[in-house]
Amino acid sequence: MSDGARIRGVGELSPISQPDPEISFEVQFTGVHSWTLLQSGRTLMAVRDGEPRLPVKRYDAKELTTRLGATLGVAEADCADICDVIDAALEQAHGTMVVVSSAALAEASRLRSQSTPVTPFKMTQETLRGVSAIDGAVLLSTDATCYAIGVILDGMANERGDPRRGARYNSAVRYVRTRGIPPSVIVCVSEDGMVNIIAPDEPPADGT
Repeated sequence: MSDGARIRGVGELSPISQPDPEISFEVQFTGVHSWTLLQSGRTLMAVRDGEPRLPVKRYDAKELTTRLGATLGVAEADCADICDVIDAALEQAHGTMVVVSSAALAEASRLRSQSTPVTPFKMTQETLRGVSAIDGAVLLSTDATCYAIGVILDGMANERGDPRRGARYNSAVRYVRTRGIPPSVIVCVSEDGMVNIIAPDEPPADGT
């Protein structure tokens, strides 16, 4: 507990003694030289290596549709279900990752030792809100059928990584650009609210 100048105490808040959300803020330390400023669970600002960033809770559905079509051959009319799932993913305060794969069934089998394979079911916004609380990615086919949750992605390090972006983003980049892994498009929602659509042809983080 701090008044902004000094630390006044260390402890836990009880459910009946919560501070006034209008005048209280929370700082979460998310890694080395990284922290996030929140108010009532809403991210106001994230700082990494001294660089402040404002949250970006929106994504370009048109861009996602284009990437799905170019990478996986998904028809524009068939992208609506996937976009609905992504809309729900953006609501998750802790961040999440949705992988759309051209070979979701085979990948669920290959990654079964580092994921939780499930009986295939059509992913909906309501279901996504529940399963995304589990660490790891959600693995979908191109028709938004879920084959695994809590997936820990593999892959080889490459020049498209960005150490400033954290483990979730970099694991997505490694996965989509590793030879032998089926084509996929990943939507990565970071804890600081940053949203990235990652595909094999994604430009480097610095835009060059």
